[in-house]
Order: sequence, then structure tokens, then C-alpha cells
Amino acid sequence: MFDKIVLATDLSKSLDTVISSLGGLRKLGTQQATLVHALGIKALGFNHMKDLIPILIELAEPRLAEQKAALAQQGFSTTVKIAPGIPMFEVNRIAREEGASLIVVSSHGGTTAAEVLLGGTALAILHHATMPVLVIRLKIDEQHAVPAYEVVKKDLLNHVLYATDFSDTSEQAFLYVEKIVESGAPNITLLHVQEKSDLSKHLEHRLEEFNTIDRERLERMRDRLLKLGASHVRIEIPYGFPLKEIIDFSSAEAVSLVVMGRKGRGFLSEVFMGSVSHGVALHANIPLLTVPAKQ
Repeated sequence: MFDKIVLATDLSKSLDTVISSLGGLRKLGTQQATLVHALGIKALGFNHMKDLIPILIELAEPRLAEQKAALAQQGFSTTVKIAPGIPMFEVNRIAREEGASLIVVSSHGGTTAAEVLLGGTALAILHHATMPVLVIRLKIDEQHAVPAYEVVKKDLLNHVLYATDFSDTSEQAFLYVEKIVESGAPNITLLHVQEKSDLSKHLEHRLEEFNTIDRERLERMRDRLLKLGASHVRIEIPYGFPLKEIIDFSSAEAVSLVVMGRKGRGFLSEVFMGSVSHGVALHANIPLLTVPAKQ
């Protein structure tokens, strides 16, 4: 499914922690990895700094060699790419040129400016991607002199939550859920939120009717996944606000991976990065696989 991945690196120690957890991607067919480091020089207003590019490349190469070796230890055939521009454009450009099937980024909570920037970079890459993006979540222990990082969920396939609004993009994401099940994921939850903001004013009296229709849709998906080898498929149709319901369920039920489409029904909310998928990427302390609309 994800035979070739692109992994964005800022050369930090936190990325070493991410690399140490990526062996599980081999269950999803990953064999090759391209490690991408963007220098951020050829961005608007920074062209006068282009003479720094050779120096920055020389400084980056030792860390990139270490991270390449760590990926090799995980069983990946790895190449390294250093690009002059900013990450959100360069990572996506190289992913397309390399024929990658997945971009992997990392993000974690924190309060320092560097941590906010790291999270912003991951979201920017996600927002501009034309292919699936896996956001690996890290938790940080700031009580030590040197911050310690830990991957939130190492076994991505243990309990997969598929959140759908039944849009075409959600249907595209479900194709990946099917492949994940074929790769050995035993427990799947299919979740559709009856959105309170849409129903409360004029349609709340039809909630039971909508629940019946949507449960039948989810039951058809459940049957497909059981035939593909899933051990247990659960259906949830809460009434509320999608972002909150997805985050709350993921936390309460020890979800290991959330899978969802990256563009739902609300176009304007997507433009302003207010979509549910971006909200989950920003706020949920759980790995997230987002799948874009079919190109």
C-alpha cells in the first residue's frame, strides 16, 4: 500500500524517535524511504541568502547520515534529499517527483517557539499535500535538562478509527482502511457524527431516521471489512460536534490510528484550515492518516 514514503526531517532528536517507531510501516508494504530536509533559503525574501546553501548542506549532512542509517536499521532502503526551499512546498514536490505513496511528518505538543513552529510545519505540509499524509504524534517530557520524546502510539494497527461524513473523499479514505485491514489490523471502529450544528435548528426531529440510514451505510462497510479479515468492527453514531466526538472517542477507547478524508463537505472551512481533519491533526494526541480527494 505504502511502498515508498517521504519523511520530512528538521534534523532534530525528536525525529530520531519517530524513525525508531517506523518499522511498523513494513506491515503496510513500505520498503523505500526518502529523507527530505528543506533549508528554507529560497523562500520569498530570502534569495539574498543563497550563498549560505553550500554551508547549510555541509552542516546538515552528518545528521542526515545518522538518520539515514537509523532508517536502514528499520529495514528501509533510504535516499536523502536536501532542498533549498521551505518544507511545505519542497516535501510535497519531492514526494511527487519520487513517486511516493505516503508523506510522514511528526508533531507534538509543547510551549516553546520551536515546538509551535514544528507543529505548524507539519500542518503546512499536510495542507499542501496531494497524497496521503501520516502524522506521527510525539509526547515530550520537559522536566529533564534535555527534553525527552516518546511516540504516542507505536502499534498503529491495533485499533483503527475511521471517521466518515460519507463524502466522496471519505469514501476514498475507506479504500485505505480496507488495505489496512488486509495488512493485519484486527480492530476497527466506524464512526459517523450526526452534526449538531446542522440538525439542531430544523432537523433534530429526524435524528432517528438519519441514524437508521447511516447505520445501514456503516453496516455495509463493516461487512466488507469482516470479509477482508478484521476480527472486530464497531459502529458508532454519536450526536454532537465531529472534532470533539472524534477526539473524545480516540482518547477514551485507546485508538492507535485515526483515518479520515482530508476534504469534507465544507469547502470554505477547508480553505481556512478549519476542517475536521486539520482540527484532529492539530488537537488530537493520536496518530492520524489523512487521505486527499481523488485527483
